[in-house]
Amino acid sequence: TRRIHYGAPIQFVSSDQVKELEPELTPDIVLASFCPVDGHVNPLRVGKEFHRIACQLNVEVFLSCHVQRILPNKKLFIVESTGHQFQGKRVLLAAGAWLPDLLHFFGVSNDLTLRTNQMIITERAPWRLRRYITVATGNLSIKQLESQAIAIGGGWQGYGNLSPRSETINFENFCGNIRL
Repeated sequence: TRRIHYGAPIQFVSSDQVKELEPELTPDIVLASFCPVDGHVNPLRVGKEFHRIACQLNVEVFLSCHVQRILPNKKLFIVESTGHQFQGKRVLLAAGAWLPDLLHFFGVSNDLTLRTNQMIITERAPWRLRRYITVATGNLSIKQLESQAIAIGGGWQGYGNLSPRSETINFENFCGNIRL
């Protein structure tokens, strides 16, 4: 309901409608929701496209630079990084899960929750999923990739830490994702 409140055109559909929309799904589905504008993108491609567009706009992009300090003042920001110093009127903080490390330079505290998604990639499948599918209130997603392999991701989490950076499979949760 929260997504509907913010304008997502989600509608609830019967098991017969589910079978029409996605014939390969189990007939055991009793009720589902459908959003005609739902989808997914490959994050690696999106990042490369953002980089390409930024370069076309003459934006200097520095990748994998560890920010050591951000000094905000009234007219310019000074960003000190490993081997570089930058100045600018605006700063874009695009650090993902490491955002709190940068927010503290502005006196902002924000505790993010780390989610260690487990991704399962199948062998190529002969049929094609026509839609992006989410299960269990949107936590587990299933989609067919361009390679025709099926990606099952999200759902029940693995183990992870930001510092030191580590990711580990939670086998019990992995099996739960497969079962579902």
